[in-house]
Amino acid sequence: MVRPNTERSEDTILALDCDPKNVQWKLVKKGIKKFFEKKHAIDESDRFNLVLFRGNPSYLEDFTFKVEYLLSLIDEDPKSINAIPIENVIFMSLTFLIEVFKKVGQKFFRIIILTDQDTKPISKEFMVQDLLDITKEMPVYIDIVRLNVKQGDEDENEMKIRQIIKWSKGGDLVYIPKPKKLFETVMEELADKKFNEADIWEEEKEIKIPDKHAPFYENISEDPKIVDSPGDTKCMACFKKVEDSNKLFKCSICGNAVMHERCWAFWSKTANIGVRHVYRCPICFSLLKLPREFIEEVLGKVVEEELKEAVEATQANVQVVDQLELLKEKDSKAAPKLIESLLDSLG
Repeated sequence: MVRPNTERSEDTILALDCDPKNVQWKLVKKGIKKFFEKKHAIDESDRFNLVLFRGNPSYLEDFTFKVEYLLSLIDEDPKSINAIPIENVIFMSLTFLIEVFKKVGQKFFRIIILTDQDTKPISKEFMVQDLLDITKEMPVYIDIVRLNVKQGDEDENEMKIRQIIKWSKGGDLVYIPKPKKLFETVMEELADKKFNEADIWEEEKEIKIPDKHAPFYENISEDPKIVDSPGDTKCMACFKKVEDSNKLFKCSICGNAVMHERCWAFWSKTANIGVRHVYRCPICFSLLKLPREFIEEVLGKVVEEELKEAVEATQANVQVVDQLELLKEKDSKAAPKLIESLLDSLG
C-alpha cells in the first residue's frame, strides 16, 4: 500500500527549440511569463527549468521557483540558436529528471518543447523509447508545440513526434500557425495541471511499477548505512535503541533518518514508489532500498493484524519533513547555475 496521492505539484522543463528568424523571441518570452504566472496562481509549489540553445544546450542544475530569474535568462533578440533534434532534447531532459526523482517525491514531471517549421528531422527516436517507457511511471508528460505550423496532413516527422508523446505518460502535439494571435493563449492553457485521473487517489492504494522496470529504480536508489556508534541514538519509528538482532540504519544521503532495519521495512510499506523495497527517506526524500528478500521476509511473516498495527505505528511516529519548505529553503540560498550538455553531438 502507498499513501494518498492528492498532491499534484508539477516540475516543468521548458525547452526553447525555435529559431529567432522564424519566431519573435519577445513574444516567446511574454508567453512563457504568462505560463509561469498562471502556474503559480494555481499551485505555488510548482517549479521550473529552461533548456536554452546558445552554443551547447544549457539548463539549470536544478528546478527553481524563481520565475523572474528564469525570464532574465531568455534573450529577447538572439542572433541565432543551435537547435538540436527533439529526441535529443527529450533524452537530455529525462536524464535530468531522473536525477531530480532520486531526491524529490510527490511530483509530476512535464517536458514542454517549443519548436517551429524548421525542426530537425527525427532520426533516433529509439534513443528515447525505452527511457520513456521506464520513466513514464514517475510520471513524465510531454507536450510539443509547433510554431508557424498548420495542422493538416502529417508527414513522417510529425507522426514520429506523436509516437514519442504516446510513449510518455501523456501529452499533446499543439499547432500554432499564427503565434502572434495564439501563443499566449496556448501557453496559459498548457499551464493547467497535466495528469491522468488514475494518478490521483484519496485513500491508500496499491500501485506497482512493472517488474521489468524494477531494476532501474533499484539502481538509482541507495542502501541505508548501519549506524556504527549509535550511543543513545533511538529509532525514530519505535523510539528504541539498538538491539542485538535489530541494529540501527540511517539514510545514506542525509544521515538524519535513523531506524531499525525492521522499522525501515514497515516504513517502506507506505513510502515505497511502486517497487515494494524501494522507498523514500522521510527527511530528505531520497530514494532508498532494502534487499527484496528482507522485505518479503519481514512483511510476509508478520500476522496481518500485527503488520497493520506496526505500519500504522511507524507512520504515526515518524515525523516527515515538509518537502515544499525544504525545497523553498534550498532555492532561497542561491539561484541554480546554468550547465551545458554535450548532447548536440548526438544530433
